[in-house]
Amino acid sequence: MVGSRTLLLGLAISLLPVVSSAAAADLSGAERKAGLIPAYVSPNGAVTERQLAVLAARLARQFGSETAHPVQVLRPFAPVNRLRVIATLVKVGVAGDSPIPAVAAAEKLPPDAALIPAWGARFVATAVEQGWWPADRPVHAREVATWGFVKVVLTRMISSTTSEVKEMSSEGAPPPDGPAAASYTGLILDARDLEVQRAMGPRIVDEDGQVLYPDPNHVPEMSFLQDHGMVAYVKEGQDAPRSGGHPLTVPVVSITGPGHDDVVVSRETARQIREAEARDGFLGRWAVSILISSR
Repeated sequence: MVGSRTLLLGLAISLLPVVSSAAAADLSGAERKAGLIPAYVSPNGAVTERQLAVLAARLARQFGSETAHPVQVLRPFAPVNRLRVIATLVKVGVAGDSPIPAVAAAEKLPPDAALIPAWGARFVATAVEQGWWPADRPVHAREVATWGFVKVVLTRMISSTTSEVKEMSSEGAPPPDGPAAASYTGLILDARDLEVQRAMGPRIVDEDGQVLYPDPNHVPEMSFLQDHGMVAYVKEGQDAPRSGGHPLTVPVVSITGPGHDDVVVSRETARQIREAEARDGFLGRWAVSILISSR
């Protein structure tokens, strides 16, 4: 299970300012601040196959996972169960592409171990061994995974290495792979000086007409579009929760499109967005807001 400490230390180090600000670390919002849990989801909302793939890719990109394909997306909008979430996080955080040894000790499995499919027992045992899931609590492996469940496991992943990270910090030791690059949780497009019409599916284009967002091959279900649209419109002075706690904010140079609702950014801004997206994946989470005038 080489690489698990590097991954988890990287994750905890990236959240160290949040962790070290209180005597008893409160990680209730750490996952959102790190951009791991989309701002638009609810705790009781089901996690889809595509959302799990985006989460896994985000973790792998940021923290150097050794697995290339932790999730195979065959039914993008189908919900995944708890076992698949745990298996994915174990692949990203512990095992990489290496096989996981067979479970030797029954005490490493939760009370409902008999209900866990044979292929998944070793993943659950690894999660218990790592401290991500308590051994005395049923895991309900076949139950549909919610974002509340994901948050519980991610919080334990982070807190399991908090003490070690604090010790490293007090000794002045550098992170294993050097300082982490700044990451963004979302995108805010500043259009306060322009007349932009609100729409369900506005586009972001550059000065050459190249579309940056949305990806036509990755759009949410119609129910999500009807409730939230492809972007959130935020008036000056308001928060932009959809874009997370550390968004990339860029200027809009003009408005285009038949409905006067598409936003245009400069070539340089488009380059910045593409580079940040390649690293942080916020466009794939639809974490986009347009800042408009309060007038």
